[in-house]
Amino acid sequence: MGLGLHVAVLSFGLLLGVTACGGSVADADRPIRDTATAAPPTPFCAAAQHNADALRPLNGFAQRGGSVPPEQLQRTVDAVRHSGIELIASAPSDIRADVQIVVDALDAQLDALERSGGDIAAVARDPAASATAAATGATAASQRVSAYITRTCQGV
Repeated sequence: MGLGLHVAVLSFGLLLGVTACGGSVADADRPIRDTATAAPPTPFCAAAQHNADALRPLNGFAQRGGSVPPEQLQRTVDAVRHSGIELIASAPSDIRADVQIVVDALDAQLDALERSGGDIAAVARDPAASATAAATGATAASQRVSAYITRTCQGV
């Protein structure tokens, strides 16, 4: 999951990129792993994949420039928040602080998304979400986490 979240849409791109690797057209060219011979992922790599999976619907709505349908909003936000908790809990000590920063900034974005009723474009304009990301250095932390995942989590 290269945590590069390959989604550079809106402010979700900052953080989603950190936790949502894969899912691009280029991934179709990547060979499929033989799960019978592949080592099981570490708890952190598994958590990173769960986070990417939880973020995928938000990335899709962001890429389309739309809103999260009301009937999906709470379920989607809850899934992302739970996967963030899992990511922090399983993060190796050398990147735990960066993971915490990224998850905190993402939580601020999720709060903004909930306040806006699912309007993804409103998240980019939300002063609280922007301030949290800027004050904590979320962009740099996201890049470090992404690099760590790329180095250590094969196929994520």
